[in-house]
Amino acid sequence: MSILKLPSDAFVGQLSPPKKTGASPIFRAKIDLGLSVECCFVKPLPDVIVCPADQQPVPNREIVAEAIGYVLAKRSGFDVPEKAGIILLTVEQIPSELHRMLAKAGHGQLQEDYLCWFSQDMQYPNVIQHIDLTLPEHMVSKAFERVVKRLAEISQTNRIVAFDDWLANSDRNLGNLLAAPRAPMLIDHGRIFVFPNWSPGSFGRIPGGGQNRLLAALDHFNPGWSAKLPNKSARAMAYASFAKVVSTADCQQDLAGFLGEFFDATQAGAIIDLLESRLDADYYNQQIGLLA
Repeated sequence: MSILKLPSDAFVGQLSPPKKTGASPIFRAKIDLGLSVECCFVKPLPDVIVCPADQQPVPNREIVAEAIGYVLAKRSGFDVPEKAGIILLTVEQIPSELHRMLAKAGHGQLQEDYLCWFSQDMQYPNVIQHIDLTLPEHMVSKAFERVVKRLAEISQTNRIVAFDDWLANSDRNLGNLLAAPRAPMLIDHGRIFVFPNWSPGSFGRIPGGGQNRLLAALDHFNPGWSAKLPNKSARAMAYASFAKVVSTADCQQDLAGFLGEFFDATQAGAIIDLLESRLDADYYNQQIGLLA
């Protein structure tokens, strides 16, 4: 499985904007994937961002984070969009209404072109898309509670929580879980390793340190959820399965394939070593609370 890497002439044209968007600039477009033209969500990413910890410009690692998260999610058996990858777009190919957001995110100026992460539009709503956020606060809170309690009953949820713990994903909010038929579909891995100001072999930094937002929501609306032995055991089993996945030759080849386009061999090795170090059984059992 390889990450698609496409030139700007694979861009066919813009589509109507997404019904709901988050903090990142994102738009919908048709992209020629070679064998087919698909409707995709496209996220342009500046080369440089402002570090939220010290307010200094730093390289933006989000495009690599998206690729790492997508490959590992797919290899680990999660539902993810069928096609995803990287496309280089000129600023003229990106909707003008996103230019201000891009300039703000990119240290105050626009670039001539952008590396963009794209993923196929699978036509599934996210799990909270039908919550009317204009309702009174207590009604919105009740709606969130219903969604989170449903997630607490899904067996795949423990695997998602463990996956996000493994990758230190600080942004698994309910908007980036899609309501797919079999199980929640995972999208948006841009904030693995805490934040895209990370360096090879070390995590990024944000004020507050970052947390597993999905786990926090599950415990908030289902007090003690994470401490229940069946849930601890399920997360431990998930970690063990990830360790098997990442050790396979195919997965190592996938990771090395695109990491080699952004980093030298030593840096790429440091990223893979960091991933593997968090899959040590003693480490993750201690994190879960199965070991003192």
